[in-house]
Amino acid sequence: MSESIREFRDTFAAAVIRSIARNARKILVFCLLAAVGASVYTLAAKKLWASWAVLMVPGQQSSMGLGGILGMDLSGFGGGMLDDLMGQSSGTDITIAQQVLGSRLVMERLIIKYDLIQRLNAPNMERTLERFVKRVSITLTPESLLLVSVKGESRQESAAMVQDMINFANQELSRIVTSRARRARIEAERSFAVAADSLYRANARLERFRSESGLLIPEQGGILISMLSEMQRELVLAGSELTSISAGVSSRSSSWARASARYEYLREAVHERITGEGDGLTVFPPMDSLPSMIRQYEELFLEVETRRMVFMLLRHELETLRLEEAKESPTLEVLVPPTPAHERVFPRRTVLVIMITFLSFVLAVAWIITLEWYKALMESGNGSFWRETWGTMMAQLRPGSPNPARRKRERLPETGD
Repeated sequence: MSESIREFRDTFAAAVIRSIARNARKILVFCLLAAVGASVYTLAAKKLWASWAVLMVPGQQSSMGLGGILGMDLSGFGGGMLDDLMGQSSGTDITIAQQVLGSRLVMERLIIKYDLIQRLNAPNMERTLERFVKRVSITLTPESLLLVSVKGESRQESAAMVQDMINFANQELSRIVTSRARRARIEAERSFAVAADSLYRANARLERFRSESGLLIPEQGGILISMLSEMQRELVLAGSELTSISAGVSSRSSSWARASARYEYLREAVHERITGEGDGLTVFPPMDSLPSMIRQYEELFLEVETRRMVFMLLRHELETLRLEEAKESPTLEVLVPPTPAHERVFPRRTVLVIMITFLSFVLAVAWIITLEWYKALMESGNGSFWRETWGTMMAQLRPGSPNPARRKRERLPETGD
């Protein structure tokens, strides 16, 4: 037993242990200084708070995962309809949503909104992105839920960053083309705009024709014919009255004059309504041009109605595609709103002080082990070799020192031929 103890005392481990025991006070002081320095750093370091939110993409969560989260059985609702709705997609949409949520566009908008280039002391956007992404965490859970966490300099700022990040991601998702319905909706919007412009131009031509011709509605021709028929009837009655009066009275009598004036007025009025000649005020177009006007009106009206039908069909199709797009396109829905943590995430004073103190102790022990190894190496039989090698290397590195090989050649005696 004493022999084994004597052998252990002569080992390198025993020498290290004795050296640690001799320098215990120095190690303790070094660890205390490291702990004090870590405490001062934790007091002076910039504090960060984290906020997190739970997101989902509709159609991506399985009923088992969602039921496990809520702690209830969802299979009985709607005869399993909820199960079908929850398990429709293959997971592509949530992958797209995750990529967009952590994309450069979203990050740059956050950096610009909160002026993080100056606050993070970065020279450009690239450096700011490298430093800011360390504060952002986006995790996809096995239940196809997204956990988003952002660190800010205050609780309110971190929660606002998470909410803005979700809003910016939804805006980008609504802009990019991610489904057939969205591509069809974009094409339908273009066709709808063309149809609306075409209908507007057709209505403008019909309005211009109405204002120039005076034919406001097709029924106006029937009203004109009825009015002319009534005027012709009155004209026949006035002519018969004038003929009967002329048989019994003189042409100079007042009765003859009244009947003659009435007859002449009706005749001129009928002539004006038919030909459009004269200075009389008329609301309706002349009778002789009415057939051609009605034909033009019917052509323009048919064109307007055709384009209106196309416009209505495209509008209905556009609304249908918008509904399909809303069902197929990925969107981020908030299950748990941004919730700031009660305690700050950085710096963790207790953890940081303990960790730095432990590292300082490990560093001190490693330094003692290195010194003991160097001492043992120098005291061994090869110590002179290592001293000579070290001296030669230092002589080479010392500025202005001559080359030892050249100096050795200079010292050799010269020999004759």
